[in-house]
Amino acid sequence: VKAVAFHRLHVSIPAGACQAEEKARVSIARAGTEMYETVSEVECGRDFLVRGLPPGSYHMQIALLSRARGERVFGSATFLLFEKNEHVTVGLSRGIDIDGSVVTPAGTRKPPLEKIRIQLRASGGDESARPDAEGRFRILNTPRQDKELGVTGIPDGYYFKEALYNGQVVQGRVLVLDGHALSHSLQIVLDDKPAAVAGSVRD
Repeated sequence: VKAVAFHRLHVSIPAGACQAEEKARVSIARAGTEMYETVSEVECGRDFLVRGLPPGSYHMQIALLSRARGERVFGSATFLLFEKNEHVTVGLSRGIDIDGSVVTPAGTRKPPLEKIRIQLRASGGDESARPDAEGRFRILNTPRQDKELGVTGIPDGYYFKEALYNGQVVQGRVLVLDGHALSHSLQIVLDDKPAAVAGSVRD
């Protein structure tokens, strides 16, 4: 049996992003996992302690979810607890707006759009949007963290070809948001000309 010392984390939230008596939701997970646990709701703008953390690397998320969607603010921090207690300061700021569109290559007929849904999945929760009659959609004030991109409701005869974020192909359906970009665009490309695969079966 080996004794292991647990640690405390002292967290500061700058008061500038907070309103009077506003509560912030705090979630912590081991780094490299998606197993977030809500530690508590704390008073925004005041320091607080998280106790009883075993040694390891952690990721913390803080969000003010009581506000209207476009006014919410978020913050995150990664910290290491090894031989002593630690202190982190987590600044809160508004997320980003993603302007998107569902498009098809030249020469491809436009698909019906009414059942299509664009989904962004992340540790802080899932978000989704539906395109309008012109194929445009908007995801408002989403936290600045990597997302798993999904597209559902694609009509028969079409398939998801690729997605472009700020003009670059999204690799492996993981949308890596650029926190320094001045704008954020997402194109979902659907096509009706899938590849043909020929082959043979032999013993």
